[in-house]
Amino acid sequence: MIESRCGLLCSECTYKEPYKCGGCVETNGHPFYGECSVAACCQNKRYDHCGQCPEMPCKQLYAYSYLDKEHGDNPPGARIENLKKWIKERGQMILLNKYEDFLDRVDELGFMPLSNILPGFPSLSAETEEKHWHTGDRDTDPWCWKDRAAEEQRLAFGCILGGHKGFVSAQMYRIFYTAFHPQESMEERWEEGSVNQTVWQLWQLFEDKTLMNTSEIRREMGVTLKKGGSKVDSALKVLQRDYCITVAGSRRKLNKAGQPYGWPSNIYDKVMNWVPKEWMEPNRGLSRGQARDVILDKGVAIGKDINRNELAKILGI
Repeated sequence: MIESRCGLLCSECTYKEPYKCGGCVETNGHPFYGECSVAACCQNKRYDHCGQCPEMPCKQLYAYSYLDKEHGDNPPGARIENLKKWIKERGQMILLNKYEDFLDRVDELGFMPLSNILPGFPSLSAETEEKHWHTGDRDTDPWCWKDRAAEEQRLAFGCILGGHKGFVSAQMYRIFYTAFHPQESMEERWEEGSVNQTVWQLWQLFEDKTLMNTSEIRREMGVTLKKGGSKVDSALKVLQRDYCITVAGSRRKLNKAGQPYGWPSNIYDKVMNWVPKEWMEPNRGLSRGQARDVILDKGVAIGKDINRNELAKILGI
């Protein structure tokens, strides 16, 4: 039940009875002390409560919740947590506005695609506003979040969801690794013909060099974007999908004078060079099949009306 615009629980408020306060919902934003600026803002935007606003928590709401020593929340942030609860109860979605919120969301879900891969399945593109993309702000631009999360080793990012771009949390990473990393060595796979020549050559390159972006990889492989580049790009996706290499961050290209230009591009490294040691703790005998079941169970649980077989097909399970 929604008790206020800002998330305050009127039923527990100590001012309710002494001041005969009707609360902001019943009084159209005018509790016992007069007009509430937070309620007025919420109502002017035609929201039921602040949790529906993509700016939540705004500076004013944050100040009320965390900084107001006399009238603030106890514990601090309680009304903001109430707003999140009300959103979930109504089956609504909280839009992600900050980098830390994004990290928390992926940690909560376990994994998340960059863009929509299945109706009803959470994705970064669906849970952010388009206006925030490609601004270059590392704290609010989702395009920057993906590279920053990998660079800071907060989340894994790359073509790691069955070849689709997405994120995997630290807690779920070893399960995905068990589910998707081939049990045979690359040498064995090459000898038995299960990988093509480009994949094999690209892996050999990573055996010698690390932290390369796509342009550097193409140059080392002796191809260009128009001549042979598509094969290398496909091989990059295969090695990410199989948890052999991963995105390790990003950096801008350099011109002939050594000056950076353009948008940063992903750099890649071998998984075992990049992944934090604690992420790879043993799965206590979890088999490949069991790991895949865990992923599918998780996916069905975090999505809405998700068909398990369709999800399995998309993830390549």
